[in-house]
Amino acid sequence: MHCSSRPLTGLLASILVVAACGGPRQIAVADGVQAAHDEDRVSIVGTDSNGDTVRGSTATLATNDCILLGDACITPEAAGDFCEGEDGPIDVIVVDGEVVEVVCYPAENEAGDEDTFVVGGNGDIDVPQNANNTTVTFDADTNDEAIEGDLVIDGNNVAVYGNGVDETVLRGNVVLDGNNVRLRGLTIDGDLTLAKNNLAAMFVVVTGNVIIAGNNSVLAGSVVFGDTTINGNNTVFVQNHVGGALTSPGNTEICEDNRAFDDENGDGVIASTELGDGIGCEG
Repeated sequence: MHCSSRPLTGLLASILVVAACGGPRQIAVADGVQAAHDEDRVSIVGTDSNGDTVRGSTATLATNDCILLGDACITPEAAGDFCEGEDGPIDVIVVDGEVVEVVCYPAENEAGDEDTFVVGGNGDIDVPQNANNTTVTFDADTNDEAIEGDLVIDGNNVAVYGNGVDETVLRGNVVLDGNNVRLRGLTIDGDLTLAKNNLAAMFVVVTGNVIIAGNNSVLAGSVVFGDTTINGNNTVFVQNHVGGALTSPGNTEICEDNRAFDDENGDGVIASTELGDGIGCEG
């Protein structure tokens, strides 16, 4: 029997089905990487098997589903340095259609759970310090309103999950000073420092500078208007847009699909015409 796949239309436009073969259902990523914190969504960022840029997400995968990336079809698992069997969303970083890192976020705990801190509409950014295994989320009341103040995360195994770069804006500097901290889906109107080890910043916008000081850290799918300095070793640096200088005196393990940009009109939005050439992490 000859097996083929064909794209569907309408509501199923993002699904490719292997016809009459009993094989896996092939899911193509759709536009958009932001999802609710309690949704088991899979986001993909990087390059497919043809070396082309890919960025998008899928709904929860069923058993035997795989995500189509060019000629490759991957079945990502919530496993790795940033995952401990959480049931929440995952971000999958791929290079040439192969998984190089998975970043997990624990599902949001029920209201009142001491391990969950929700930043409210009053702009309170005084999150618990030295608190391990904590999830920081942002109430919808904070959307579209800048939250004033610096944010320092001192605890280990902390996840800071924003509502998207257009919704959650922190006006201050952010320092990740614990180990195994994850930061996602927000704009930082200031500098970002990844000070310790096993840190991940995914889908963030930074108007200032970024310093990656620790080892085994990740910056992916993000925009940095200032300079980026990678001093740590074994950094995964994938699909970032950098407006300033990129220097990497450390040993960057993976550096793919990154581009320079020049915000010529100063509107804070990077148009395709303002993107420059690809940039590497050498030196």
